[in-house]
Amino acid sequence: MKKLLDVHGLPTPLWQLFTTGTEPIRDHLRFPVIVKLAWEHCSVGLTQDAIVQKKDDLAAAVKERIATFHQPVYVEEFIDGREFQVTILDGSKGLRVLPPAEIVFDTKGTGAFLTYESRWNEEHPEYETSHVVRAKLSPVRMQQLYRLAHKTFRMFGFRDYCRLDIRLSDDTFYILEANANPGLGDSDDYGMTVSYKAAGMTFADFCWEIVESCLRRKRV
Repeated sequence: MKKLLDVHGLPTPLWQLFTTGTEPIRDHLRFPVIVKLAWEHCSVGLTQDAIVQKKDDLAAAVKERIATFHQPVYVEEFIDGREFQVTILDGSKGLRVLPPAEIVFDTKGTGAFLTYESRWNEEHPEYETSHVVRAKLSPVRMQQLYRLAHKTFRMFGFRDYCRLDIRLSDDTFYILEANANPGLGDSDDYGMTVSYKAAGMTFADFCWEIVESCLRRKRV
C-alpha cells in the first residue's frame, strides 16, 4: 500500500519497512515516528509505546515488535493533526464520497492516535479518550479531500466500497491507510456509521449499496 501511494504521488507519511530490525535507518525519516505491524489491521499492536521520539531508540523498538509479533513492521512519520475516516461507495452513478467522519482526541500531540485498547476495550481508560463526529471542513478543504479520495480509490482499483484513514497537517492531507475491506457496523462510535447516517442512509441502505455494486459487476 505504502509503495503504491509513493509511486503514484499520493501523499502519505514518510516510512520505512523493517523485516529484521537490523536494517540501517534511512536519513529521510522524521521523528517522532510510529511503529506499525505490516500484516495486521484493526490497530493490533498499536500501544502508546509504539511512538518513538528519537532515532537512537528506534532499533530497539522495532526489534521488540518483530520478536513479539513475528512479522515485519513499518515505521512512519507521526503526523500531528486532525484525523478523518473517509468512506467511498461505488454507486450506480459513479463514486460517492460520503460526508467524512473525524476522530476527536482528548489529548494532543503524539498521544492522539487510535490504539488497540482505545478502539476495542471498553474497560480500558484509553477507550474514553476519543470520540467520532461528522467532520467540519471548509468547502475548499472538502473538495481537496474528495478529489484525493476519488484518485486513491481509482488508483488502487478498489471495488464496491472502501475507507481511507487520513490526517490533515499544515494544509496537507496524508493517507495513513487505504482499506479495501473495512468492517461494517451500526455503532455510532464508528466513523463509517457517522458517514452513512450523515448521507441519510440506514445500515441496511448502506449494505445494499455494496451488494448492488457487486451485482452490477456480475451482470457486466
